[in-house]
Amino acid sequence: MLLTTTAWFSLLPCLTSAALHEHRLKHAQVHHDHKREITTRQSASTNGLMIQGFEWYVVKDSQHWNRLNGQLEKLAGIGIDRIWIPPATKANAYNSTGYDVYDLWDLGEFGQKGHVATSYGTKEELVALSDNATALGITLLADGVINQRSGADKATPCSAHKVNPTNRLESISSSQTISAWVDFTFPGRGGKYSNKTWTCDDFTGVDYDDTTKESAIWKIEADDNDFATDVSTENGNYDYLTLADVAYHNPSVQEDVKAWGSWVVEQLGLSGFRLDAAKHISRAFLLDWITSIKAQTGKSDLLFVAEYLTGDPAVVQSFADGLNNTVSVFDTPLQTKFHEFSTGDQMNLATVFDYTWLSTRPDQAVTYVMNHDTQVGQALESLNVQGWFLPLAYALILLREAGYPCLFYGDMYGTYNDNGAFTAPPYAKMIADLALARKYFAYGTQTDYLDSTNVVGWTRQGDSDHPEGLAVIMSNAQGGDQTKTMNVGTQHAGETWSSLFGGTGAVTISDDGTAEFIAGAGTVNMYTRADASQRSGFGSWDVSL
Repeated sequence: MLLTTTAWFSLLPCLTSAALHEHRLKHAQVHHDHKREITTRQSASTNGLMIQGFEWYVVKDSQHWNRLNGQLEKLAGIGIDRIWIPPATKANAYNSTGYDVYDLWDLGEFGQKGHVATSYGTKEELVALSDNATALGITLLADGVINQRSGADKATPCSAHKVNPTNRLESISSSQTISAWVDFTFPGRGGKYSNKTWTCDDFTGVDYDDTTKESAIWKIEADDNDFATDVSTENGNYDYLTLADVAYHNPSVQEDVKAWGSWVVEQLGLSGFRLDAAKHISRAFLLDWITSIKAQTGKSDLLFVAEYLTGDPAVVQSFADGLNNTVSVFDTPLQTKFHEFSTGDQMNLATVFDYTWLSTRPDQAVTYVMNHDTQVGQALESLNVQGWFLPLAYALILLREAGYPCLFYGDMYGTYNDNGAFTAPPYAKMIADLALARKYFAYGTQTDYLDSTNVVGWTRQGDSDHPEGLAVIMSNAQGGDQTKTMNVGTQHAGETWSSLFGGTGAVTISDDGTAEFIAGAGTVNMYTRADASQRSGFGSWDVSL
């Protein structure tokens, strides 16, 4: 299934209107070196795990960096080694999620758009979050929103013509002068960090003419601002997505955004970026950007994770190959299957990993179950995973050897809606226990039992640092307990294993390493040694912030 809808369109109603940062810690290099030591130590002995540190409607009160700061020990406790933070740059609208970028160089440091802080907090608070996270072995992944800008300081005349929304290579009007909101001078920052200002030449197009008050896709006619040809070919050419679209043919644009990438990595001690709207940005520029940042910062191990919205892993492969495989990609094909299993559109659990990015390029797959776009009320709500299947889906990404999994903030802390109503996360304790099982037990040889339509499982035999072992079984059957005989290795013969969720009794591993494991209808269960010392922390997740 090919997805052509993106989360950006949910921004349009409030972001097209015309009404619409060198403080660096003296000990940053010490923290950077310490972080490298921690990362190296962890990679040799632990399973990495990321969490998306926000949901779309998280409270926009400039206190989010402080709230995350208060959760660091708890997150480290369940094995989190990286937090994907929401867009940290100054946005056009104070109460927005941040994808309406006004000024990349303002991390909540300057009085712009009526506020010094962003909706998440100040730069000082964000640096404190990074420092405290580093001390606990956690790094930050920035949301790199470099495709579009919003909230120009004034409108300016640009020559432009309208293009067909379903074929953006087709003009549907003659050239005319429009009043485009593309004049960015950043008076509140006063040229600190970057002297670049922006105007017509720096954007491929806009979606609003302030003279006629008409909304359309206007292709700006200027120098070095052609639509990139190395982007998604949906809609003829999918360079233009929304708002004022950044022109990456323009050399001054390229240099400013590359300089910003290196600067923000150093300012915040980042371990990488999530690449927002990657299908709409020139692949040549993205590769140049990634190469430049690694070279300028000396951090060759930075992680770049692309958001590329498609259900087709072959399309993802073409994108990744076009970037010389310097990126990982969120596995939307797998997330789509989770949605379909949760709604009954797919039933055969034995095929859950077929035709996914994880099965194609496991070393480049970042797996997820939910995110800010698939939550209720957002543009990809149609891919929302129904609650009963959440524990099964999380087990499938957390307890196996392939992929780098990402938890969703809303599944751990709850979500708000656009009216401010809060919904508590019903499966947060189970998901936290799955994360703990990943941290302590999901190591060693994996044996798959993906051999049944409604009951599947796998085992992990453990390794020298984590000898306990793990057995996982799940069922999407409609009624009654389901069982599966699985082998956990003869080194575990004679051991007593019991469920990490409780309630299913103990089993004894036979001389040949097998035992019969149980899962209830529509549930997941996991077993390890009954005497494992790490079991004491299970069942203790607290959703409160």
